[in-house]
Amino acid sequence: MKNKGQEIEQNKKYNDILKTGQKLFFKFGTKRVSVEEICQKALVSKMTFYKYFKDKNDLTKVILQRIFDEAVIEYNQIMKDDIDFIKKIEKIIKLKLDKSAEYGDIFLDELLETNEELKNFVRQKSLEAYNLNIEFFKKGKSEGVIRKNMKPEFFMFLIEDITDMLHNEKLKKIIPDLHERFEELLNYFFYGIANDKRKVS
Repeated sequence: MKNKGQEIEQNKKYNDILKTGQKLFFKFGTKRVSVEEICQKALVSKMTFYKYFKDKNDLTKVILQRIFDEAVIEYNQIMKDDIDFIKKIEKIIKLKLDKSAEYGDIFLDELLETNEELKNFVRQKSLEAYNLNIEFFKKGKSEGVIRKNMKPEFFMFLIEDITDMLHNEKLKKIIPDLHERFEELLNYFFYGIANDKRKVS
């Protein structure tokens, strides 16, 4: 027997609101999108909207939670894959890139400057993701892939830095192809500039 939460999540109008809200938020940001516009595009009444969500912030949090939950499922699958540690890092960075590519720049910028309720929610999700990556880092240390004296904070900084550098405009001009740019950064991350036959494939 389905509980109330499961019934809501499988409700067509509820999901129409979610999909429409996500599409509009990612394209225009949350500030420029009204509840009325979401309802109009989703073909639902405002009464239906408020049946499922308190306000736009509530809708935004549900959208972000869904994205986070999906990413955790994919992350856990990577952890189960029978591949070496370096390949797992490559897949994790790609997962991060794929997820961030779903958001529009406006939406991401607004999340960082929006009200405290959403800021706190984003901080909480970021902390949960950070803790997952720290566990992964510890595993790499235990397997001898990561040097023992490396700080976890520095490892996390480097992962974030690779993601940022992929979108760097100067680097795009040097290496226009995204896949080639990604491989070059990973090779630099793991092997530096030394003439080494080891390469990320």
